[in-house]
Amino acid sequence: LFEAAFNMDGDVFIKNKVAITALAVPGVVAAIAIAGTGTAIAVWQLSPQAGFTLQQGLVFGALVAATDPIAVVAIFRELHVPPRLETLVEGESLVNDGTSIVFFSLLLGVVAGPATSTGQLVLQFLLVVGGGAFLGFAAGHFASMLIARIDDAVIEITLTMITAYGTFALAEQVGVSAVIATVVAAMYRCARTWTLRLSRQHNAPPTAFPHYPAFPHHPVAPLTIRSPVSGPPP
Repeated sequence: LFEAAFNMDGDVFIKNKVAITALAVPGVVAAIAIAGTGTAIAVWQLSPQAGFTLQQGLVFGALVAATDPIAVVAIFRELHVPPRLETLVEGESLVNDGTSIVFFSLLLGVVAGPATSTGQLVLQFLLVVGGGAFLGFAAGHFASMLIARIDDAVIEITLTMITAYGTFALAEQVGVSAVIATVVAAMYRCARTWTLRLSRQHNAPPTAFPHYPAFPHHPVAPLTIRSPVSGPPP
């Protein structure tokens, strides 16, 4: 998550924020509704005595709603497609990871817990997502302030990695969206400052270091993100 957001073109993302948000929020809601309703109807037809409810179907829909375009984005980079198309696909995938996990948590709470009104669900969604975005903004700002005062590549890289994992862990503890917080922290405008400020006395490109921790996560992320409610580490 952090690696993808860190290396994304922030200007292109901002210019296409409406399209990305429309795909990542209403689009995910539509995908959850279609997948959940279709699953419930299929189970009712195949096994009427199973007692499978529409709410349980929606939980399943939220579980499978998020897309993972790692292979698609890799092909895009090889083919040198327009930056807007690449940012639309990758940006939407980053945001929909957060929204689908939040919806999954909320729907699971509805099924397993007491009755909850639609208004309460909407309010809880806004608090979790908005709180995650605020926490990510604050973490990115704090990290950029520290990095701007340092001229040592090892310390700067260490602080950046602490920002990635620390933001996720802190968001989990306070009960906001850890995925949204991590993405916002990485995409914070001062990420450009990190790229420019990372010590120039070393030959390694400053944008290369987030790629390594992301590499071993790619094969397992689609599996681990579906199992716990909290999702995987960034």
